[in-house]
Amino acid sequence: MPHEPLSALQSRLVAQGAAASHLPRLAGLRELCERSPHCLGLALVGSFAQGRGDRISDLDLAAFVADDRETEFLTQADAVLGGPEVLNVYGQLRPGQVAFRKYVYLDFSSCEFHAFHHRTPFRLRRPFVPVWDPNDFLARLVVDEAPPGHETFEPYPHGDDGLVWELVDCIKWLQRGRTPLAKSYLARLGQALDTVGGASLDAAVVPECRPARPEDFPALQRMLELYQHDISDMYDQDLDERGEYGYDLHRHLEGRTSFAHVAIVGGHYAGLALVGPAFVTQTEGWWMEQFFVLRKYRRGHVGAALARHVFESHPGAWEVGQMPSNLAAQAFWRKVIARISQGHYTESRLTEGRWKGVVQRFRLEPSD
Repeated sequence: MPHEPLSALQSRLVAQGAAASHLPRLAGLRELCERSPHCLGLALVGSFAQGRGDRISDLDLAAFVADDRETEFLTQADAVLGGPEVLNVYGQLRPGQVAFRKYVYLDFSSCEFHAFHHRTPFRLRRPFVPVWDPNDFLARLVVDEAPPGHETFEPYPHGDDGLVWELVDCIKWLQRGRTPLAKSYLARLGQALDTVGGASLDAAVVPECRPARPEDFPALQRMLELYQHDISDMYDQDLDERGEYGYDLHRHLEGRTSFAHVAIVGGHYAGLALVGPAFVTQTEGWWMEQFFVLRKYRRGHVGAALARHVFESHPGAWEVGQMPSNLAAQAFWRKVIARISQGHYTESRLTEGRWKGVVQRFRLEPSD
């Protein structure tokens, strides 16, 4: 299924009443694909591909990128899709899988752009429109499945970062007369906001985060057992003769170069953080040695509050690592670190040395 001339692609959008601002965006992305040695294909999906788009439909695009360049390609695409006309944008980076951003513009148009690693399993459902496909790469991804419907969307999938996008979606549905869909989604979104991981929102957003005291260490030891069990499917570790994983906390109790912190909600322990000297990519600063929040309090802002407390307690250079298979942890730390560093951080994937996995690095200056 060869890609069409750019003029034909733009005519498709015009015929469906697309926002005029989408036309230069599509042209810019097509040009980016043509000059990039890493882009294998770019597909238009969603309403415009189905021929039922309108003035407020998303420009929904999926690119497939080789050579582990999906993050770089997303940055290049942002030069086309970003700019002063953007009202709101958010996204995520998952190295080796996908990088995406979702844009809402001042003219109430919107764009969803995904850059997938070419080996990431992806089901490309018909109908779609090849925007760039010089070697028929997209045909390898096609499956005979119906496209997902709006009714199947799960609310609050990216936390507060995605709220503007979700609310704009609801406004679009209302404008098109799909009031029951909008009301149903808003009701489920309200439930997700009111109840986060089983804890009430009021309790979840006001944890007490503080340095651990000597009397906290027995609880720390027990929470570390829960944590190590939690990751036992990702980290190969066996129980000792007492049926325990064990963790040496003497350095943290001493408090000279390593430190422990706790999060408490309603008088109950909710999480822990252990901090040690940096050692992975640098010798200056701090390493997030261990970080754990009980399941009851996850997605309830306890983790973000604890992380911020720890970072602000130990200003300077930081390294934070996640195991390659722990995708949830990677998403959490990218979001938290992006906020506290105002986006000024680097990320790499290490395959050799004392730590093998994803590492973010940033610097936090002491507060006045």
